[in-house]
Amino acid sequence: SQAVCIDAHPMGLSRSLPPFRHSLVEACGSYVDIGSASAAAASATLNELKLHVVLNLNGWSGEDRSDVLALRVAPVQVNLLGYAGPGGGHFVDALLSDAVSSPPDMRQFYSE
Repeated sequence: SQAVCIDAHPMGLSRSLPPFRHSLVEACGSYVDIGSASAAAASATLNELKLHVVLNLNGWSGEDRSDVLALRVAPVQVNLLGYAGPGGGHFVDALLSDAVSSPPDMRQFYSE
């Protein structure tokens, strides 16, 4: 297995400094840009990759592509970092967070 970095932001890495952009692309096993693609086109592209797990680093950050996750592009879909609260969609299976950002006594309010 290898890591596939998926750039889902419309401006993508174009707003990053060239050394950072180059390092990130080089560190990935594969790099796929779906930033300007429709949800259906992005989903088709990602389905071709036969992904096992998707880690969504944006969560509900305002720049997310939950529309793509809703089309179930991987058997396991996880929100990480970008938004520590519940996603509210039943298309995300888990949330990686901590007890400060996502207090255990609030678990009943999470859909993940």
